[in-house]
Amino acid sequence: MGAGFAVETGRFLWYKGIMNCTSPAKPVPESIAASLARSEAQIAAGQAVPLKPVLDRLRASINRMKAA
Repeated sequence: MGAGFAVETGRFLWYKGIMNCTSPAKPVPESIAASLARSEAQIAAGQAVPLKPVLDRLRASINRMKAA
């Protein structure tokens, strides 16, 4: 799907094709699936984690990508 323009909202839809793209040929790695299952269980139990360590890991990951 290419770019588009939604007349009713007046917004460009250039991202629509990219955002709806999935790859069923690639299964989710077990480690990610296990992490997601743990996260869902923690959410259901009302548990939360501090945001700072999560942001620190994201920033470190971004820095590694920029350095590559």
